[in-house]
Amino acid sequence: ISYKALSSFDTEFDLSNQSGKVFKPANETSHVFSGLFPGSTYSFTIRASTVKGFGPPVITQFTTKISAPLMPAYDQESPLNQTDSTVTVLLKPAQSRGAPV
Repeated sequence: ISYKALSSFDTEFDLSNQSGKVFKPANETSHVFSGLFPGSTYSFTIRASTVKGFGPPVITQFTTKISAPLMPAYDQESPLNQTDSTVTVLLKPAQSRGAPV
């Protein structure tokens, strides 16, 4: 089984090292690929082999689920304005990681 990252919703992910090959014995029928990026599309090529060589490849693509947005670390700030019955605070955006926020 060979795999390669094709694209990601998050433009900050470095997909250049998201590829590899896994060799499985004939009696193993599954494999867990770990370390994949969320919201990314991967191409998988599966080929069987015998002493006579390789069979034809089967190629498929899967997209991993997106992850929750990340909140960057912010220093705790004082309210912008404060009265007896109201408080005005500054809202800062989450990092979307390629997903809608």
